[in-house]
Amino acid sequence: MSRYRHVSAMKADGFPVRAACAAAEVSPSAYYAWLERSTAPIEAAEIEAVAHALNGRPRKALGRRTPAEAFNEHLPLLQQAGVASIS
Repeated sequence: MSRYRHVSAMKADGFPVRAACAAAEVSPSAYYAWLERSTAPIEAAEIEAVAHALNGRPRKALGRRTPAEAFNEHLPLLQQAGVASIS
């Protein structure tokens, strides 16, 4: 449990916010800032979209290939060496 969640739990039990923050070693202003931030869960589709966008970009370190292109190029070599197998 995060310190901020601990403060919220203590507040729900009737403790003053200042006392709960002191016990959790966080400042009241940091706690209130945490409360204002969005805590909505990120949808799997959003994560997939970001991953697809990032993994579809060519990388300088890969000779301007995408990670998938570099992986597909090296996979047969690894399979021949007996390092990787797909079954």
